[in-house]
Amino acid sequence: MKMAVSMAAGVLLLSTVAACPEIGGTEPVMHRATNSAVQHFVAIAFDKFPRSVIMRDFCDPDDGDCFRSVRSTGGVWAGDVNGDHIDELILFPGSQWAGSGGRNYFLYQRRGGVWQLIARADENRGWFTDRPRLEILPVSRNGYHDLRIDVIECLKWSDGKYVPYDEADYAGLVPTWFDQRDPHQAEILWAIRHGKTERSRLEPQWFTISPPFFYDPPEQPKKNPQDAQALLQEWHDDGGLPRMVRATVDDGEQNLRWVSLTRAGVWGIRGSRAFLLVPRLSYLGVCTLEIKGDWLIGYEDCEPGGEPSEPDVRYNRRTRELQISSSEE
Repeated sequence: MKMAVSMAAGVLLLSTVAACPEIGGTEPVMHRATNSAVQHFVAIAFDKFPRSVIMRDFCDPDDGDCFRSVRSTGGVWAGDVNGDHIDELILFPGSQWAGSGGRNYFLYQRRGGVWQLIARADENRGWFTDRPRLEILPVSRNGYHDLRIDVIECLKWSDGKYVPYDEADYAGLVPTWFDQRDPHQAEILWAIRHGKTERSRLEPQWFTISPPFFYDPPEQPKKNPQDAQALLQEWHDDGGLPRMVRATVDDGEQNLRWVSLTRAGVWGIRGSRAFLLVPRLSYLGVCTLEIKGDWLIGYEDCEPGGEPSEPDVRYNRRTRELQISSSEE
């Protein structure tokens, strides 16, 4: 049975940035330097992936343009996940498997003469993400290494296939495997310390950030080629979309600016340093921030018609108690 396309390709328009990378195109997946204990899948020539598998799983035999489209807009990465010195292959099957929310990736392993999918996420046969991290972790289960596939998502080997981590699994990762000075690692470091538990006490982990790390579009955009280039470079390096500011609130008592990002998390910023308060919990993230007494309050449901009755994120700025009530859709 052929896979059905789950999402149409989307388009993102940034009025102040010219020549932005095409969503679903061939921009490289982010590969930042980490401790040598973490290995990376490596981009290889597309034709290293067997055409017969693409025709079997992604193309209608009567569609003569299908393989050409997959080949021209897709990508392939190789890495050995089980130490047998034979690479497994990750396939991004082109623009038909991409949308405004990210791209679909599929992990294949050769068993005898047959290539089989070995990673599953929910009802899909691969995984879908807008910020991929194609990494092989030191943790091994029944001979298969755990994988990091997203800024905050990992897979483990179970019953002959890769399945998503349970929340408790993140505590088994070692922070020093990741560059603790790099704000692009903030989500995975946050997960190691907290997981997505309902209540915890947050000890801020500060990072030095560059100006384009967050993108706050000015009310009256000015054409500045250097700013645009810096934003494009940040976008390229991160492997996803710019972290566009969605909501802010100034906190004079803590000398902080709280910032919520579209399709990302909530950060506390002080000058050129920042820490991640909570990562993205649902697709668009927190759309309203406000301070009530000791509490920073965040709402994810911002439909017209009034404020929701219960906040999704509550953070006590005095005791550092963090409460999360939202779950990812």
